[in-house]
Amino acid sequence: MSRTLRLSVWIACSLLAVTVLTTAADTFKLLTPVESSALAFYDELVEIQFRFAREDSYYRRIGFALLNISEEAIIIDWSRSSITLPSGEVSNVMHEGTKYVDAGRYSAPITVPAGSKALDSVIPTKRIKYTSDDGWVLATLRN
Repeated sequence: MSRTLRLSVWIACSLLAVTVLTTAADTFKLLTPVESSALAFYDELVEIQFRFAREDSYYRRIGFALLNISEEAIIIDWSRSSITLPSGEVSNVMHEGTKYVDAGRYSAPITVPAGSKALDSVIPTKRIKYTSDDGWVLATLRN
């Protein structure tokens, strides 16, 4: 297994499967690979910072900045990424720019070259719903 592939699996497991909202309002915590109330993780390969922003008074997606400080490309494999929601339910994710109608379908990985930064958002696919009244909508992270 190449180093890039190992990094892609690590990123899928530790970047997108780790953020959990607690039941307390506006309390967020990174659970793994290290617990962090600052919603940040860094080591000799990567620096990751998550951010939550309200949309219409609700949280709907999770922004992140990933800085690749390694000498190899990092691949974020969306098809192997998930998030734990406040209810304890696990959801697959998609990233910003993906059409809601494509939620749950294959999403191509993205490559973050050595020394580069990726800015994106994580959207839990279980929070995307279609209604006859409103069409495709993104429910809040707490529902």
